[in-house]
Amino acid sequence: MEVFLLQFFDSLYNLINIDVKTTILILFWGNLFFLMMAFAFLISNTHISEKELFKKFIFSKLVQALGWIAFAFRGQIPEIVSVNLGNSLLYFGFYLESMALITITKDITSIINRIQFGIMLAGVVTFNFIVICGASPSYWVGVASVIIISIYLIPAIAYVFNKNGSQFKRFLGSLQLMICIAMVFRATIGFMNKSVSLLSNNFVQSVTFLIFIFLMMINSSGLMLMIYESVNDQLKKLANMDPLTHIKNRRNFMETASTYFSFCKRQNLPLSFLFIDIDYFKKINDQFGHQVGDEALIQTAEIISKNIRESDICGRYGGEEFVVLLPDTDCQTGIEVGNRIRKIIENTPFHEKDTIKFTVSIGLFSDIPKTDGDLDKFIANSDNAMYKAKRTGRNRLCVYDPTFVTD
Repeated sequence: MEVFLLQFFDSLYNLINIDVKTTILILFWGNLFFLMMAFAFLISNTHISEKELFKKFIFSKLVQALGWIAFAFRGQIPEIVSVNLGNSLLYFGFYLESMALITITKDITSIINRIQFGIMLAGVVTFNFIVICGASPSYWVGVASVIIISIYLIPAIAYVFNKNGSQFKRFLGSLQLMICIAMVFRATIGFMNKSVSLLSNNFVQSVTFLIFIFLMMINSSGLMLMIYESVNDQLKKLANMDPLTHIKNRRNFMETASTYFSFCKRQNLPLSFLFIDIDYFKKINDQFGHQVGDEALIQTAEIISKNIRESDICGRYGGEEFVVLLPDTDCQTGIEVGNRIRKIIENTPFHEKDTIKFTVSIGLFSDIPKTDGDLDKFIANSDNAMYKAKRTGRNRLCVYDPTFVTD
């Protein structure tokens, strides 16, 4: 048993104890690989909104690759290039990568940006200062470790403790925190053991550079996956959103409304449905142009969205028609909501030059969904009520009247 354990730990040691120069070259080629992957994704997805984020990520990989290749040629090129410039490039590359990681969380502020830049700049100045002053190479290792911890600590914390973050982001942040903790041990050994240097082939250095490889893999693949996830989310939103007014399109509205309708049916709750149509919309287009007509549609959507509850839903039904579903809302409350929207639209100019105003006609149908009822009945009846509002003078709200018949 003892022999087996000795062989096992010896094999484990050989697995971890990799030549430092080999790991440096792996880091060089690995960063180039992720650079090319990101660049290929960028040029094949020119429509994505994260272009600047992708460019920052690509540039960070390029800078890190240059830093690692400078390390690889240590002893063959001047020390000012392999040590001073190589470390400076790495810190700058790590900074750019950390900023890309923070940016994708949507929580970045100018203060965080300045803090990260200050950490990177202080790290570059401090490291070059101790090298110029002739400090022991072990101190280079210690100071470098502290700088790397400082750069990656903020994004790690931002990922772990972001309440709105996904489980994947929290997992990624947890791994980054673990790496930061491991770098604390490296810094401690660097400050305490003067025999340690950048290219020392020992167990600690091997583990350190395996950590660097792990960090490269985690951050690079993680960032690309999160950007891909963000692009997919955008595409889903675009598929569910009216491109002009940025509210739900007809298909998404109907899907969401069906869920609300079923809930009210199960709970025996009242439900109100508003059908809203802009008055004389064709005249607005003919007289002022389609751009002004688009402005009217956008303003109508904004006013509706701002004057309903978070639990209510609205959508563009088609052309100049809008629909609003008000769950757990009786007829009287539906009238109040509809008239509030109508009066705000009536009194709100929307065109900068001509201060044009327009009005809307609104139809309302309110009822408790029956077991044998469906959503189409609410839409048809509120549409019928809207036509009654048109016929009786426009700029008014009418409640569904079963005796009123449209042509």
